[in-house]
Amino acid sequence: MTDSDEDALQVDQGPSQDIPKPWVIPAPKGILQHIFGTSQVFQSICDVKPKVTGLTVPLKVREYYSRGQQCLEQADWETAVLFFSRGLHLDPQLVDFYALRAEAYLQLCDFSSAAQNLRRAYSLQQDNCKHLERLTFVLYLQGQCLFEQCAFLDALNVFSHAAELQPEKACFRYRCIACLLALRRHPGLPLTRHRGAEAGHHQCRRLHPPGQTLQLSPEGIKSSRGELGS
Repeated sequence: MTDSDEDALQVDQGPSQDIPKPWVIPAPKGILQHIFGTSQVFQSICDVKPKVTGLTVPLKVREYYSRGQQCLEQADWETAVLFFSRGLHLDPQLVDFYALRAEAYLQLCDFSSAAQNLRRAYSLQQDNCKHLERLTFVLYLQGQCLFEQCAFLDALNVFSHAAELQPEKACFRYRCIACLLALRRHPGLPLTRHRGAEAGHHQCRRLHPPGQTLQLSPEGIKSSRGELGS
């Protein structure tokens, strides 16, 4: 059970009361621009916000949605997470609540929790490709942050998962290659025993069959972000 679910269990049967805003380390301003630089690859994805339509749920859940949405509009991400968690405790099948809670986690730079919620939303509504697009976008952010922290094995695992979800997009495969190149500069890491590393080797072989020389400059690796549509 996650922390957000434990918070949801505390819901009472009476009228909702104001929830004290928990203190967290504020997310750095301009974090997306820092990660992507001048790249416009994910510009359209960043603007996508989930919308709830045609809800037929109990009044209490409607109230949690309304208050959670209000918190999102006021950039009160922590309290928004609590309201959407309470709604999901009453009805765990509300796909839109998972997507909205993922947005709050994303603004808090909690990429792991955002991805977890989007996986749940996509599993419940697999015909909605927007959830898949948003999930791979979050995985890209998570992988890039891990890469910049020199956690190359973890980054490779995340990028490999994104490549499995959307194999038609070369940008994830190129990020796997970037991780492999970085890992080669650290021979002490157990590269061959890591699931993500094996998947990364597979992606590398797909792009560069045996007998071909792999030559990627740092500029080429950065420019691979523009391959999203390929």
